Amino acid sequence: MKLTAKGTGSTLSLAIGAVVSITDFATSTGTFTGGFTGGTTAGDTYTLFPPVGSYAWDLDAAATNLDLNTTGGEAVQIVGNDTVNDWIYFKFRLHQFGSYPKAM
Repeated sequence: MKLTAKGTGSTLSLAIGAVVSITDFATSTGTFTGGFTGGTTAGDTYTLFPPVGSYAWDLDAAATNLDLNTTGGEAVQIVGNDTVNDWIYFKFRLHQFGSYPKAM
C-alpha cells in the first residue's frame, strides 16, 4: 500500500508516497497490519496494490477497467505494480470460454 495523504491528527511515521507491504488484514475490524508504525487515523488515505501473481480479479461490466472488488473473478492475473505512477499491470489468465490454458 502507498500512503497518499495524512489526516490532521495522523500518528503514522511514514512519509507521503511511502510504499509498505501489507502482512495481514482483519476483516472484522478493517485493520491492516504491515511495515509501518503508528495507527491509521481519520484522513489517512492509501492506494492499495494487489499482490503480484494473484488472480482473484475480473474486468468491470463494461470491460473497460480492472474490478478489484469482484468476488469469484479469476480471468485477470496481476503481473506487476508501478507504485510511482499508480499503475497495475495484468494479463488475461482465462480465455473467452473460461477454462485454463491447457498444455498441448
